[in-house]
Amino acid sequence: MEVQVLSPAPPIVAFSRLAYARRMKRAIGSRRAVIAWVGAVVLILVSLLTYQSFRQGYNIPVWQVDHFDHADFRYVAEIFWGEPHDLRTYQPDFSEDWGRYLDAVPFRGIGVGTYYLTLRALIGFVNPGVAADPIRLGVFIAWSMKLLLASAYAIFFGVCRRRVGTRLALLCLALLLFPWKTWILIEEMLVEPLVRILFVLAMSVLLSIHESRGRLRLGAALFLFPFLLAAHLKAPWMFYPLLILPAIVLRLHAEKLSLRHALPAVALTLCVPLTLLLVNVLWWQDLTLSPGAGLHAQFKTGEYTSSLCRSPTPLVTVFCNRTTKLNSWWNVYMGPDALPENYRALDRGVLPYILHTPQRMITDAFDGLRVASNVPEGAMDILPYGASLVILLLDISTWILLLVGLFQKETILLSAAGLGLWIIPAIGAIFALYDPRYHRPMAGIPLILAILIAVKLYGIWKKNGKQQKKSL
Repeated sequence: MEVQVLSPAPPIVAFSRLAYARRMKRAIGSRRAVIAWVGAVVLILVSLLTYQSFRQGYNIPVWQVDHFDHADFRYVAEIFWGEPHDLRTYQPDFSEDWGRYLDAVPFRGIGVGTYYLTLRALIGFVNPGVAADPIRLGVFIAWSMKLLLASAYAIFFGVCRRRVGTRLALLCLALLLFPWKTWILIEEMLVEPLVRILFVLAMSVLLSIHESRGRLRLGAALFLFPFLLAAHLKAPWMFYPLLILPAIVLRLHAEKLSLRHALPAVALTLCVPLTLLLVNVLWWQDLTLSPGAGLHAQFKTGEYTSSLCRSPTPLVTVFCNRTTKLNSWWNVYMGPDALPENYRALDRGVLPYILHTPQRMITDAFDGLRVASNVPEGAMDILPYGASLVILLLDISTWILLLVGLFQKETILLSAAGLGLWIIPAIGAIFALYDPRYHRPMAGIPLILAILIAVKLYGIWKKNGKQQKKSL
């Protein structure tokens, strides 16, 4: 019996089959991508709508701008940008002692107020009536913040999905979105909403670059850039790039890249304090990096000014033995004879005062580490009974993984980034009485980084195991 040998398909037929297979693969990939993005959008909407339904039962102020911190941000930004103060839109103390103090000391960063003034100007072109009404303007700005935060979450999901796959990316997104009460950040004219957005964007950049040798060169500086902006929102974040820079240098060295590739990150790290000084010196003639430290020290300890007055310098005597014209909140004298140089002398005394009590400094730092959490305080009331133990275990596990990740070149940047989010608030707790809201911007982020470290370490362990089997 004669066996018939089939000839191979003509090249044109083989090419058509290959092109068809590629088209089918792209179509399946596109369908999966659509399903993944639908899942991500649903998660974001469910989280936001759950918060909105919760919000209906509470009288939550929306972007108040006439008193306390909210008004401070607007007032300081108006000084910086040369905007005239409409004192009718501020509470009376801004026409008196507190207004004089802010004219003398850049007590708040310019970031939040700049965002407010920018949107007010843009809306004024379209609808001057809304721009002139603080309540209506506040509602509009709060929704703009929701849109920005949701967009940051979407960017994070897109980068994470590309790096670690859809399932793990959806898990990471869910950890960012729940508990949903963190949306409360955007309801007030405070630092935390913008800091949260910057953190999420920074982590998106980090996920994009940390495994790429080529992107690491300029990408490291791009990762640090959001923290330059964060420093103009809240001064302690100026230390974050300094904390991360050694990890960047070690990673570049591990990749056998020249250290000159670290120069963009070094330059940006230096730019953070320099830009803060530029703002403070040019507009307030203040050479300190953290103006207002004296008020925070007095508010935290209750006896800072009295300790200075035991052996006062000439510039500090104005604050001694005063019983009138004390600011009702800070308990510091703010009469008309207290001049900018007096307030600066008050600020300069803070560091020696803190270093003189090292035990309290260490205790305060540990308190700052303890208060910070993957699930911030204020979310506990929506979690089931006993959840605090689960959260504590999650936090301890996160710390362990972050510390272990420091010893692998593939995970050192992830580890340093997560630890920095925990350590910077602890440094701030040494100098000021920290409110739990200060820790909310980091919610869920260290846990996500710890999970990605665990996945990476597991992959390295499996790869090493296979290589050992082959060698045997």
